[in-house]
Amino acid sequence: MPLQVSKDEQSCYVRWGDQGHKYYYKCGNALARKNAKKKAMAQAVAIGEFVDDKVSFDFDDTLTKASVRDTAKRYINKGTNVYVISARNEAKGMYDITDKLGIPRSRVFATGSNQNKIDKIKSLGITKHYDNNEDVIKKIGSTGELVKLTINEMFSDLIQFMKK
Repeated sequence: MPLQVSKDEQSCYVRWGDQGHKYYYKCGNALARKNAKKKAMAQAVAIGEFVDDKVSFDFDDTLTKASVRDTAKRYINKGTNVYVISARNEAKGMYDITDKLGIPRSRVFATGSNQNKIDKIKSLGITKHYDNNEDVIKKIGSTGELVKLTINEMFSDLIQFMKK
């Protein structure tokens, strides 16, 4: 079911499908329309329309962890559309891992900043995003899942350096 943007005797509205709640906004107000769309999409998610439909992962200190790659594999095996959305400036350095996982390069994004990453998560309609950055998680709300590093993971670079 798609979003329905329409107008009735009361005002302009957005709703999910034919039966969803009407989220009214002042006609001609682009910001109000955008907010109404967000509410209608949130309703769609709440009723299960997009359960795990689009899942994304940050790259550094997230998808680079074996346990997180295992999570990504489980989603991929279920047929979920998996994305990688990173604040890196270039995607090229992520392809070794994403290619091995079978994530199409068309779903691997290097956004250049955390704000651009947040914007990309929202614009793609991601329903679950895994990230190690608490600020990103706070800004995307219930869509976010914080990935914490273990003590060994925190010091793995130092350990590897000491072994040399």
